[in-house]
Amino acid sequence: MHVPGITETIIEPLARLIIKICAWLGMPEFAIYLLLNLIVAVVLLGFVAVSVMFIVWLERRVSARMQSRIGPLHV
Repeated sequence: MHVPGITETIIEPLARLIIKICAWLGMPEFAIYLLLNLIVAVVLLGFVAVSVMFIVWLERRVSARMQSRIGPLHV
């Protein structure tokens, strides 16, 4: 039994759709793949940025809890 992963269910059909749209617009092949790589880079950068924000928030929350501080205006 084969269970499809995220690559087969989301990424590949989305990439095929983008390739078809760009080919319909008459973009050269290198520009299509450059656009796909740019989209992947932006998604990865966004994921990393959100992850870092969450980790910093969590670290500050744990530090405040360890120091028994309620919030920024109360000590």
